[in-house]
Amino acid sequence: GTGNARSLNEDDGIWLVQRVDGGQRVVVAYPRAADEEEGTDWLAAGIWAFVPDSEAVGVYYSFSADESEAGPFTADVALTAEFGDAEALGSISGTVSNVETEGGTEIDATLALETAAIGDSDAGFFTGTTSMTFGGRTYAGRWGGQFFDNGAAPTDLPASVAGTFGATASEAGGTGSLVGAFGAERSDEQ
Repeated sequence: GTGNARSLNEDDGIWLVQRVDGGQRVVVAYPRAADEEEGTDWLAAGIWAFVPDSEAVGVYYSFSADESEAGPFTADVALTAEFGDAEALGSISGTVSNVETEGGTEIDATLALETAAIGDSDAGFFTGTTSMTFGGRTYAGRWGGQFFDNGAAPTDLPASVAGTFGATASEAGGTGSLVGAFGAERSDEQ
């Protein structure tokens, strides 16, 4: 048969996150092409990951005229949420640090998860931007997620959070990118 080829990009994907004991399961799913009216098929693509609580996992690549490298990494994620009220729901920010590749190489840079507004009192979604400087390159991208395990009362705070992050640098002499997922439990430390 014949058909049209269709490339998949981040905007086409739907990120699915499931809370399990000790962490989160993360996968990105792609629906059938939008021009197929009754499409119900899904293609699960990319890297399936288990994200331990308070850690981040992902993949990275670095490419230049001299060399290229790619693979998985683990890292620590630290998040700070400032919860508001019914008028202003608050914000969240954080860092991804202590990045270590599967081969044991440590990346001495911290990805800033810039301040993101909490956008919906019923669902707790948020999105923001990322930034990092590493290896002479400036990385920028996006991050986002959702709070989970809200209490029954409107004043109860959520017990956990999960989401995804990414950053890319594209400059003369090479490109680099990292993308990952995180999960974290609430800590009442100030």
